[in-house]
Amino acid sequence: MVDFAKVISNMFPLGKLSAGTMVMAIGFLVGIDGSGFAPLPLTGALSSSFGTAVGAKPAVLAAMGQITSVWTGGGTIVPWALIPVAAIVGVNPIEVARRCFIPVAAGFLATLVVGVFLM
Repeated sequence: MVDFAKVISNMFPLGKLSAGTMVMAIGFLVGIDGSGFAPLPLTGALSSSFGTAVGAKPAVLAAMGQITSVWTGGGTIVPWALIPVAAIVGVNPIEVARRCFIPVAAGFLATLVVGVFLM
């Protein structure tokens, strides 16, 4: 993971904003599988690497990646994670995911902004 962070930092100008964006993007991509908690070890390891590379607090980066993966895979973006809840309530899971998208995207942006200030 440290080597991966070094390669990325040589390809892109790596700062706190770009490190936070990358950790959140990785948390989002890995969270798409529907499991909100499976990406936590990966985002934690990458946060440690990126935090060391940019001089940021790894705990803040890890929290940003983890909340992104949980919101994505835990049932607010991915429709197949919403299927059990939607079946119990009797609503369309695609409709629930569609209605959750804008609030969750705003939450991602707020997480990025606050996280960069906390680093």
